[in-house]
Amino acid sequence: MKAAKQLLGWFEYGLGGLILLAGLVIVSLEILGRGFLGFSLLWSEELSRYLLIWIAYMGAAAATRDGSHIRVEFLLHLLPRRWAHRLELFDTALCLLFTLALVYAGYLLVEDSRFLGLRPTDSNLPVPIWVFQSIVPLGFALMSLRLAIKLVQQASGQEPGPGQPGPASPFGRES
Repeated sequence: MKAAKQLLGWFEYGLGGLILLAGLVIVSLEILGRGFLGFSLLWSEELSRYLLIWIAYMGAAAATRDGSHIRVEFLLHLLPRRWAHRLELFDTALCLLFTLALVYAGYLLVEDSRFLGLRPTDSNLPVPIWVFQSIVPLGFALMSLRLAIKLVQQASGQEPGPGQPGPASPFGRES
């Protein structure tokens, strides 16, 4: 399980880093081109916007990994430990079902766009829209994997209890 989590962490950090680097290079080229060389890349603003959306989905996957999503925990602290653990299991299972449904819905969105040959309107990019939309099923698939790992750990007693911090790792709270 630890090796799978580490491999997933490397994938998330690698993909997120590449997206961030691509955005930085594109925006820097546009600034240099406009400011010093007198030209503009017509597609740079649009591609930067799509990359920002991809980063947001990668951030949501990272928040799932770290347990950083906003949630109401006061009930967990009021319940006996056994009931709090059951509530955590139920919460994680419900979130997993929700993200799996969004993986499927995202897949349908991408497939419809691909089948119809949709392109961004008023675009200077020669790229079909489904390429950019593919982050929806990918992002929710990453969240689903993290939630599935968490659910297995909670069910086996490896996950810290409610309100107890997990051990730190290079990839955030990987407990």
